[in-house]
Amino acid sequence: WDLAGAELLVEHCDARVPGRVAAKGFWSLEDEIAAVRSVGAGADELGLSINWGRSAIEGHSTQTAVEHVRVTAAAGLLRAVILSGASDTETAWGPAWSDTHIPPRGTDAALAPSSSSLLGTQQITATLHAAGDVPRVAIKISVRPRDADVATCLSVARAALDQVAQA
Repeated sequence: WDLAGAELLVEHCDARVPGRVAAKGFWSLEDEIAAVRSVGAGADELGLSINWGRSAIEGHSTQTAVEHVRVTAAAGLLRAVILSGASDTETAWGPAWSDTHIPPRGTDAALAPSSSSLLGTQQITATLHAAGDVPRVAIKISVRPRDADVATCLSVARAALDQVAQA
């Protein structure tokens, strides 16, 4: 475990749910927590990260994402929260419940195309509240249209980061 200061994180992806098509379809959060604990590494060497969008996809609910963050934090293993949106309807990003990194919705004009995102200021606030003192918070987004210019991409990134700052 001499990682020269690096820390390994297991990112929770959506678990396989009977009757649904999974985006990733890996282990349940409970299985991942058990696997990380079974290694016997220190919490500062091996932990978990929660991708908000993938957790929302797994449960078809914004509450699943918050609950996954809460459970992982309570287990003492939460090291990062990745704020990546999801939608329950078809969008320019793809079909409903797909892992497409739709930006959060918000009042900034740059976020108008992502108005169908389930991730907004309230959800970001609830997630960060559940996370407590998490060492890392990231935003993972993609911009539409795919051929958007650099200025558009930067304005979407700034608006998404502002959502986190507001939360």
